[in-house]
Parts: sequence; structure tokens; C-alpha cells
Amino acid sequence: ALIDAIYSKDERTPVSTAAKMRFVHASPDAPTIDIKLNAGTGTTLFSGASFKDITSYVQQTGGSFSFVVTATGDTNEIIAYQAVTLSNNNAYSIVAYGTLDTTDAYPFGIRIYTDNTTGTAYVDLVPAPTTSHVRFIHTSYDAPDVDVWIDGSVEFSGLVYGNSSGYATIDKGTRNLQVTPTGLTVPIVIDQNLYFARNTYYTAIAFDQFALIDGIQVIDDKTPNATQAKMRFVNASPDAPAFDIKIWVALGPGVIENSAFKDVSSYIALDAGPYIFIITEAGSDTPLYTYQMTSLNAGSTYTMVAYGTVDGGDSYPFSVRVFIDDGAGDTYFDLVEDVKMAGN
Repeated sequence: ALIDAIYSKDERTPVSTAAKMRFVHASPDAPTIDIKLNAGTGTTLFSGASFKDITSYVQQTGGSFSFVVTATGDTNEIIAYQAVTLSNNNAYSIVAYGTLDTTDAYPFGIRIYTDNTTGTAYVDLVPAPTTSHVRFIHTSYDAPDVDVWIDGSVEFSGLVYGNSSGYATIDKGTRNLQVTPTGLTVPIVIDQNLYFARNTYYTAIAFDQFALIDGIQVIDDKTPNATQAKMRFVNASPDAPAFDIKIWVALGPGVIENSAFKDVSSYIALDAGPYIFIITEAGSDTPLYTYQMTSLNAGSTYTMVAYGTVDGGDSYPFSVRVFIDDGAGDTYFDLVEDVKMAGN
């Protein structure tokens, strides 16, 4: 009884350097929406489209596009889709149809029609994963083993000082992360609400002595580089100075500079092969710690963590552990100090 028709002139003339696309809002119970690229915070391709709207064509250089639907002016993702390839020299109509009401038989979907040739060819977008991934690294040097809770349930149990939990898959969105001593519900020593984007990997790190324990969250880059290794540095030693990490290899030096306590560096790319790592105070060439040669593999990603204390009088010796971010994210190797070359 409410059926209606809308129409618009098609622009089928191709552009050799771009894909032409327009958006048709045909979902009666969907709000006014924006269509964005890659994320709810991404570039807005179509803005303020209401039910029965047909937008003008826009041009984008052809390539792989991940379309994301948000309410107009919002960054929260209503639904996100896996990437689809749209080509230069083609025109497309992107049609949202069905309903958001999950109790009926007409699920919300997006179909992309190719306007060129017969106009019958199409591809249906596939929803992207709605999950995220997180691991927890425990560097609070005098803390007991800990449990890590996500939204009131234990996600990682009995995590030992210096270790990584490995990655768990959790729902995307804002999650409550809490940390308690293993087997206890109190004290809650870390209590943070953290946002986890879809299909993204994160590391949460517990820092400092137990009385001052704190946590941070960082995004991991697990995308492999086929010809190089990637590495970042975390300074988790509370009484250490700001560090420079000198990286020596036959092909020449590299450096991660001025890493203060709780700093997490950006990833740097390194050619595969053997390296000697030397830690100095920031701006200095005098070694504090020099480590025996170790090899990094092409295609692997590493997180190097300095933890413990530089105070030689306690029971928490300064150490450097290198976590391999590939796969489960819980494997590691320890750098071995070269006593003959050490400057401390």
C-alpha cells in the first residue's frame, strides 16, 4: 500500500581515470545516513542521504573500497563492509535496501550495480567482521600474576610478569578492561574503558610498580612486509632514563630515539638479518646496555620491551624481551647482554 517509485538520470559515460558512483537510499526504516570509506571516521563519500534519495555521481580513482554506513554526522558504524574493487571507466549505483528490523525477512543490504553495458551486473557487499583483537603484556615489576577482565568476565587468567597473553578476539566497540590479582575480584588495580575498532589488533600494557600500576593501549601493525622486518620499542622500565636504541648491522645503523618511560615508538622497517642492539641515554653515544647479535626475519613484526628496573639492588633486573607480533602474539625471545661490551 505504501509502494512508491523514484528515478534519476543515469550517467553512463565513462571516465578513464576514475570510477563514477552514486548512492540510492531505499531502506525505509534506516536513518539519514553517510557512506564513508574504510571506517566511521573515514572520508565521507555521500552525506545526509535519506530514504528515497538518489545522490549525484561522485568520482573516485578506481581501486579497493571498504564502505561504512553511519548515521549522518556520526562516527559510530551502523555496519561496515569488506572491500570491493571498483574500476576506472565504469559507473556504479550503490543501493541500500531491505530493513534494519532484524525480526522481518528483509535484511539490510547494499548492492552495487554496474551502470555500463546492460546495467544488470551487480555485486553484493559482504559485512566486515564485527570483532577486534587484543593481547595484554604484564610489565608491572612487583605485581603478582594478574587476571584481565573484559566487560566483567575474565579474558586472560594468571598472566605472569614479563609475559604476553596472546591475542583474544572480542567484540568491537567500547569495552571495559579491568585488572586484578589472579583469582581475586578486588583490588581492581586497572579499570579503563577502551575503544576497539573492528578487525584491528591492539596491545594493552600494564606499567610501573604495583602501587602505581597503570595501563595504556596501542594499535599493532601485523601487516607483513615481505622483504623487511618491522620493529617498535616500548620503555617499560620506570626508573630508567629516556633511551636511544642504536641498531647496528653490516648495512649501516638505525636508531629509535628518546624513548621515555611508557613511550611506545612507531614501527621502523629493517632489512632481514642479524643485528646488534645498543641502548644509550637519549642523545648519548655511551652504551648502557649492549646485546649479542640476534636475527630478524623478513615478513615478521616485533615489539621490543625494556622492563624491570635499572636499580641493581632489587629483584627485578633490567631486561629486554622481544615479542613476535605474528600469529598468536605470545611468543618471544630475550636479548642476551654482551658482558664484554656492556657499558653499565
